[in-house]
Amino acid sequence: MTDATRSRIVDAFENFSKWETYSTVFALMTQRKATLREIQEIAADPCHDLEFGRGISPAVIAMRRRDILGMSGGLEAHRRILRDDA
Repeated sequence: MTDATRSRIVDAFENFSKWETYSTVFALMTQRKATLREIQEIAADPCHDLEFGRGISPAVIAMRRRDILGMSGGLEAHRRILRDDA
């Protein structure tokens, strides 16, 4: 992962807005700029969870990925959406 990609992911979690954040970070994942594990590691940092101070668990990140794919009609549909937005 490049420093620019890491910065975008960190920024998305620091300015957390549930579906906007997840859409941003999973778009980077779909574009193969970041892996699920890298996103999970960044999200697990306690500074991204102001309410409880524990970070976002890897299981929650994986669940949100499934949610995004389900809402967009699967991985191929998600890729098409990203290509159309580019």
